[in-house]
Amino acid sequence: MPAARLRLLLRSVYQDLRRSLVFLWRSFGQHNGFLWATALTYTTLFALVPLLGVALSLFKIFGGFEAVLTAHVMPVLTSLLDPTHKIRVMEYIHGYVGRLDASKLGLVGTLTFILTFVPLFQNMETAVNRIWEREVKRPFWQRFLIYWTTITLGPLAVALLVSWMSFIGQLLPSVPSVNLLTSLKPMLFIYLIFGLFLVYRLVPSVRVQNRPAFMAALLGGLAWLIASWGYSAYMNKATTNFTIYGSLGAIPVFLLWVYINWIIVLAGVEVCRLAQHPEYLSNGGSSYPQAQQLEAAVKLLKTLVDDTRNARYNSAKALRLRLGFPVSLFCPLLKTLKEAELVIEKDDIILPASCEISLYDVLCAFIGQIPPEELKSLSSEADRLKQIGLDELSEY
Repeated sequence: MPAARLRLLLRSVYQDLRRSLVFLWRSFGQHNGFLWATALTYTTLFALVPLLGVALSLFKIFGGFEAVLTAHVMPVLTSLLDPTHKIRVMEYIHGYVGRLDASKLGLVGTLTFILTFVPLFQNMETAVNRIWEREVKRPFWQRFLIYWTTITLGPLAVALLVSWMSFIGQLLPSVPSVNLLTSLKPMLFIYLIFGLFLVYRLVPSVRVQNRPAFMAALLGGLAWLIASWGYSAYMNKATTNFTIYGSLGAIPVFLLWVYINWIIVLAGVEVCRLAQHPEYLSNGGSSYPQAQQLEAAVKLLKTLVDDTRNARYNSAKALRLRLGFPVSLFCPLLKTLKEAELVIEKDDIILPASCEISLYDVLCAFIGQIPPEELKSLSSEADRLKQIGLDELSEY
């Protein structure tokens, strides 16, 4: 009996895990996750050097942190940037930071720095909110303030954390667990989880709970470690594939690694979203019950039909704002009505496919076409539904 229960439990866990993975894969594709990862990889190329310059130069300003920068931060940073070219990356960053003089940047240089890293944060925020099916509601100045605070205070927080951990390691050198905690790999994993937690918790325009954000950050950190190991193993065996690039061989290698990193980050957003809303698995990816979607569809179609009769036309965004629907409800709803050929979109204008849409048509869009054999037993009810137009729905 216990063995049978264990098999049932394992089967249930396997089925739930399989459903979740299939849902995450489909949802990631529907939200254009791979496309956003590509766009973020492109903007990272322009923003990486200015970001490193601003962040790491803070370690030079606070002279007591220079030892922390060399001994702890640089190895972690080079492992994050490219696990296969650590020495080369470390030498480049050391030379760049050593030559950086903030007093000589001037106004143009400072503006250039700002204009290169702001698009990266904007694209990341947009991508995260697209996955959450929300719009970015923060004003630009508020977002810029958050970005700048993250860039300036983030390195100082890391330096203080590393200094504290180093102090604990020197204070208790004979404790193996403390020595393990202050070594490079655990610190790297802690930085990853902490950074991903902040992204998943603070970047979305919705209120994200701590537990889903931490769960996604933990899985993202594990995924990064696995990807780093696999990437290093692959590059050690496939370096000959990049010899045709000569001295530029590090560029496609670096691009590939940055792309993998962004896929992991955005996939973690999907995990966080599903962990906070597990009902998505039963609602086909929507957090709204089917009855609420049906009610919203009737309201949307009735508005479109009335506006068409009065020669008034709406764009998708104007229609959504007018009805007061959130993006997470409006976008899947509009997609369903388009697939059912109840609405059409022409030159960014949303129009009803017909001014004679019945309640039966709306029901079929959400429930599916009712088989003929079932229609025979429900013929009188179906005929009544077909005769109910949108103008009469207020009575039901």
